Amino acid sequence: MNIKTANRLCELRKKHNLSQEDLADKLGVSRQAVSKWERSESSPDTDNLIQLANLYGISLDELLNGEDAIDIIEENKESDTQEKINADVIFEDDDGTSVSADKGRVTFKDDEGNTVILQKGKATVTDKNGKVKVLGKEAFFNRKESKVDSVSGVITAITALLIVIAYIVLGVLNPLGFGFNAYWFMFIAIPIPGSIYKSIKMRNAKHFAYPFLITSLYCALGIFLGLWHPLWVLFITLPIYYMFVGIFNKDKDDDEDDEDDEDDEDDEDDE
Repeated sequence: MNIKTANRLCELRKKHNLSQEDLADKLGVSRQAVSKWERSESSPDTDNLIQLANLYGISLDELLNGEDAIDIIEENKESDTQEKINADVIFEDDDGTSVSADKGRVTFKDDEGNTVILQKGKATVTDKNGKVKVLGKEAFFNRKESKVDSVSGVITAITALLIVIAYIVLGVLNPLGFGFNAYWFMFIAIPIPGSIYKSIKMRNAKHFAYPFLITSLYCALGIFLGLWHPLWVLFITLPIYYMFVGIFNKDKDDDEDDEDDEDDEDDEDDE
């Protein structure tokens, strides 16, 4: 990614009063990733570009072009295809996916190989079979999380069904001699598998239902082993878990990023 586009991303973030950490949380990425984008060391992928445009309330064309469109065009004149020469801007992410923007019309391929055209607040999605679907702006920008939520919901429903079956079977067979009253803790664990799926797909451990895991584990050990005390200390791990999740999502090079931010602010003051 060229330095002018990187500076554009940094300016937009500051214009909306967001720190690198705030922006990283909204996008579900690490602060280190945001810092690298703004230092032109790496490029956001297509989904992150779309989320950035949605967050700032601008089109992808405006996000990538900014006030430096003419210069960006010059930089792309050495491209090996006529399409890249004619476009206002060509942006290529780390995976090699190209995004072209031409007169308010943005074209790119998503992760599933569909051709997407963004224009006038609508997204036209053409799949590999030529089937066309037109989506509104919000529906398109939120499609990934909506899809993940749908799959997570299915996983949760299947988990609930399996737990009901297991509860009945264990209660009837009573292999441990505890009866139906001993297995109710399993219902607390219903959200866990779905949350594991979502945390993996969204690449953010905060989506994992850790409190449900701790509670179901505490109840199970309390019922079968009588360890209600001292295992209540398990609940102390809740704030510790979320503290480490927050640390993991932060930039590992905080000092360097702070220096970069200070330099940028000094440059703005000089202007």
